[in-house]
Amino acid sequence: PIINVLFIVENCGSKKELMKLFEPMICYERMRCVIRDNELVPVKVKMEDHITTVTVPNTGELKKYVDKVCETDLDDISSKPPWMIHAITNKGGEDTILWRLHHVIGDGIAIIGATSKFVNTVDGQPLDFSAKASSMKGGREEGSRDSILEKVGCFFRVLATPASAYDATVAFNPMDKKMPVMSGRRTAVYLPTISLDWVKAIKNAAGVTVNDVMLSAIGGVIRRFSLTRGESAAYLAKAVNRALLPVALPRPAVELT
Repeated sequence: PIINVLFIVENCGSKKELMKLFEPMICYERMRCVIRDNELVPVKVKMEDHITTVTVPNTGELKKYVDKVCETDLDDISSKPPWMIHAITNKGGEDTILWRLHHVIGDGIAIIGATSKFVNTVDGQPLDFSAKASSMKGGREEGSRDSILEKVGCFFRVLATPASAYDATVAFNPMDKKMPVMSGRRTAVYLPTISLDWVKAIKNAAGVTVNDVMLSAIGGVIRRFSLTRGESAAYLAKAVNRALLPVALPRPAVELT
């Protein structure tokens, strides 16, 4: 349930500067709460207890440190709000800020909205993610003109999915007919920067959503990995893999601020 957000920056600054930078997030009630008896209880936040700094000699050691931190739990969430900032100064390259928080604080949409408290545009203005999100909806414009029979058919296909056969066993995700369980080991994978405008151009050209584009890319990675590990192209063409996707209900922007 711990979300790890990694910011790669030129200079992460001092602990005092970071305390000032992240302090505005305390305006959110859940950032000020601990969890006791399955309830959120507000407490006084000590910013110095939520920020830690460390220096590493090179980027390789930085990545090892990030992976090690991501495998650990947060402090006692009944006595301290469940979030932490790890500022990592890298003597051999760019610095990194690792923001860790428990999922009980918020879902992905809320967390993205919270970053507007400390992420600014190049001219120093707060970055309004709520406005940006509306431009990423995508989807087929002609979808509303699908026939009633097509919509009913889709409804029952989705309804029957849980009763269908197990997902295909591929090299990427071998299964023994049991629900896969997280091993506890996490490794950060650093991908090259991709222009969002480029992703949106693909979305618009194909008449799909941003999620469709990203899942297609992930599917391509799984296929290439499986081919490299010895699976046949014919088998992969018939393989079935699923993705568990959260669905956020629309909320007014005022509820995200």
